[in-house]
Amino acid sequence: MKTIIWYQNDLRVDDHRPLEEALRHEDTIEGHYFIREDELSENRFGHTPLGPRRLQFLNEALEDLGGSLATLGIPLFVHVGHPLDVLDPNDRLLFQRSIGLYERLREREIMTAWRGSCQAFDGFTLYPRAEIPFERMPFLFTEFRKAVEAEARPEKRFDRPREGEAYPIDFPVAYERVEQGKHTAFTFKGGSGSRPI
Repeated sequence: MKTIIWYQNDLRVDDHRPLEEALRHEDTIEGHYFIREDELSENRFGHTPLGPRRLQFLNEALEDLGGSLATLGIPLFVHVGHPLDVLDPNDRLLFQRSIGLYERLREREIMTAWRGSCQAFDGFTLYPRAEIPFERMPFLFTEFRKAVEAEARPEKRFDRPREGEAYPIDFPVAYERVEQGKHTAFTFKGGSGSRPI
């Protein structure tokens, strides 16, 4: 059995709870990222969700993640399709819960079909749910803020230093590379680290 880290919108290692959980076990660890097929074709509004610019940014972010994971001896695989079509449902699956409705529906579908150990983590909040001191949320933000500042403690970061350089991955989608405009004041490059372009 191996441990699978299913990456979604959490392409980092420095404060990633599924990664920390995976490193507690002796199993072989693999990272996997899935691009949905419907994101690559034009939708009913005439828009392709993953056009060339987003594909380039995603590829850069995954190469950055691949480099960080490589320093830990963990390979990263990128697929087009559904996780249940690729992964062995008898392995251990770890992932960070998404916020979006459609992402949550896919997570529920996978958790229902998974036969091995499956563990989902919250990770897009500053405070763990158990730390929020309310049974019912206050109407005013100021009331919320004051109570949280007085009683709650932020989630502890793992502070795993990012060491790896961008690592070429087998990106399964061909796209036309988009060059940055030479007059732009804000250059964008995918990845959790800050690297000059």
